[in-house]
Amino acid sequence: MPKVKISEYSATANSNTDVASINIDEGCAPSGINNAIRAVMGHLKDFQSGTSNDPFTVGSSGSLTLSYGTANGVAYLNGSKVLTTGSALTFNGTDLGFGGNLNSSLTSEFYIQSPNGNNFIGINQTSSYVRVATAGQVVLNLSNTVATFNLGGSEKMSLTTTGLKTASTISVGNATPSTSGAGITFPATQSASTDANTLDDYEEGTFTPSFGSFDGTYSVRQAVYTKIGKVVTVQIHMSAATLGTSASNTISVSGFPFAALAGSTYGVSSSVHGTSWVTPRTSPNILMAGSSTAGTIYVNQFSGASGFNPLYSEMGTSGNLLFSMTYVSNN
Repeated sequence: MPKVKISEYSATANSNTDVASINIDEGCAPSGINNAIRAVMGHLKDFQSGTSNDPFTVGSSGSLTLSYGTANGVAYLNGSKVLTTGSALTFNGTDLGFGGNLNSSLTSEFYIQSPNGNNFIGINQTSSYVRVATAGQVVLNLSNTVATFNLGGSEKMSLTTTGLKTASTISVGNATPSTSGAGITFPATQSASTDANTLDDYEEGTFTPSFGSFDGTYSVRQAVYTKIGKVVTVQIHMSAATLGTSASNTISVSGFPFAALAGSTYGVSSSVHGTSWVTPRTSPNILMAGSSTAGTIYVNQFSGASGFNPLYSEMGTSGNLLFSMTYVSNN
């Protein structure tokens, strides 16, 4: 068979008696040698350009080394079909990376990384984790025991096999998570939802209550509140330091952090005591209900058979008003 391409040449020298049917055996014409050399040069060019479709095989004990490219870069054909390597796809025999140079500090078996190494997704089977980093900082770390979320270089939330980690905080809307304790942070200004089944507000705090029309002075005036959605619960304590003079005004408590829904009635549980009440003379101990007009809470005393009567605002130096009230705010 004539040897018309390199793959047809024999590794046994004595078997190569022709090149492209040109006789080069013993006793051949001198011109045959010249023509055979020219034919071999053509075969080499065909092999280089790939037109002869000759396969190229490196033996099991051999090695092929490129004198250019990137170490650990995966070889590929570029736009001109030239074999080359780069840093976008790397493999060192253990770790496979997309998008950047191998990051020894990541010690991952698979990752996608930006060329500068600041942003990456890494998966490590040995250590059983998945990591996501931006700006050189890990923002998400997942393993079979913990999921940690970091922002600004510090941990913001962590889930473990038992649930939310104690030191974790999460936020609703654009609220900034609390830096102390654990829980859910709502925005400082309520972002109201039109969905009746959505909790959109929570707040705790203190305020300074006042007796409407009370013309004495206070020794104690303090209150706390909790707001869940539209429902507000307050605990109030007020005591008089000096005696007032007017006994004709009903109790109205003001200073609430949220205005009450006008025209509604609200439950009140309280303890009112003291020896210097002007009206009524005996200390009432239960305030059953209150009503709201234009955001002011009026407190009524339950007096048995006579039903609800106004509780007058006059109290002496030993009078104390302590009560808890739950009402609906107008927002």
